[in-house]
Amino acid sequence: MDLISNVKGIVLDLDGTLLNSQKEVSKRNLQAILACYKKGITVILRQQDPRVQ
Repeated sequence: MDLISNVKGIVLDLDGTLLNSQKEVSKRNLQAILACYKKGITVILRQQDPRVQ
């Protein structure tokens, strides 16, 4: 069974995870996001509220 076939959505944190040191999304990450989107997987981008520690 394909693991990704059960995935309905993903949440990606921007700072320190999705963005590189230049604050850009790498080509590899963008390709992975687009592949999920094309499979009908909801992609949510989030950033932590700077007031929350």
